[in-house]
Amino acid sequence: MNKYIRKDLENFRPYHAPLKPYEIKVDANENPFPHHEALKEAIGQWTKEKDNFTRYPDTDAHALRAKISEHYNVSKDNVMCGVGSDQVIECIIKVFIEPLDKVVMPTPTFSMYKLSTIVNHGQVIEVPLDDEFEYDLDLFIRTIKEEQPKLVFLCTPNNPTGCILNKEQIVEVIKACNCPIVVDEAYAEFTGISVVDMIDEYDNLIVVRTFSKSYGLAGLRTGYAIANKEMIDTLNVTKPPYNLSSFSQMASLFVLKHHSFYMEQVELLKKQRAYLAEQLKTLNFVEKVYNSGTNFLLIRVSDYTIVNLLEANKILVRDYPPTGDLANCIRITIGTEKENQKLLQILYKFGSTSNGK
Repeated sequence: MNKYIRKDLENFRPYHAPLKPYEIKVDANENPFPHHEALKEAIGQWTKEKDNFTRYPDTDAHALRAKISEHYNVSKDNVMCGVGSDQVIECIIKVFIEPLDKVVMPTPTFSMYKLSTIVNHGQVIEVPLDDEFEYDLDLFIRTIKEEQPKLVFLCTPNNPTGCILNKEQIVEVIKACNCPIVVDEAYAEFTGISVVDMIDEYDNLIVVRTFSKSYGLAGLRTGYAIANKEMIDTLNVTKPPYNLSSFSQMASLFVLKHHSFYMEQVELLKKQRAYLAEQLKTLNFVEKVYNSGTNFLLIRVSDYTIVNLLEANKILVRDYPPTGDLANCIRITIGTEKENQKLLQILYKFGSTSNGK
């Protein structure tokens, strides 16, 4: 197939998440808690309705968009839904980026910004985070002004580092942009910081959110964009028809109706995050625990064999290539208290035998 594939994709490596056996899965920033009990009843009732499987889904997700708009106090016309935030990001890039158009983004950050830009013939302009994996705001803004990109991505809280910008800093970046800017708020429930209320003030602003993290619907893939009506109308040009399944729409609508239940889980995860961070700092092979405003912790270790030991004990964490900014780093999703304790037991044992720092 090499003679047929696009030349610029000959060495391209798509995103893969390997399937491995596990008892504890803390590698993908998912919500570890069970869903609201009433969801099971709602799903059971939904499956009994005769048209839910045989008919195409509502292509415009009217009911879900109405609930999202109510939740954020915006108009339904300000919302577009997609199959995870990945598809929303893809739609944004497709509608704005022509060959060699520049797209500014931090690094390291969510990999789909770069992957989608490359696939859509854009030119990736990466702005490195500082030595503490925090935003160098002056450098980021200076890069925007110098490069004059067609599109900017700002992920806060940032994945995989966990760093955050406050609202004033985000607005500073927005003001520096003469192009559309995407503020990815996938983990915003963990900080309470959002610029959704500014979509009418800044017509170039697109806020991207997801139900995969705080709301525990990673398996159903529901993401959405919030922006002014003209922007949403523009994004809809590249949104595929019938993209979001009826099941995903129903479940997403349900969890948003039970928002307070899932925010209680968020508070539990924040407490466990603080506890886990303090425990990790006591281990002799942990060189750095980075600040996090998310449901995960990024750590740098002196002995990378810990990943193999955890996997042997059927605990999955997110590891990174041995070279680059994230070399010797491990990302650990915050699990339940029981899961975190089992993880720590293995880490304590490893730490007592490791050469460490």
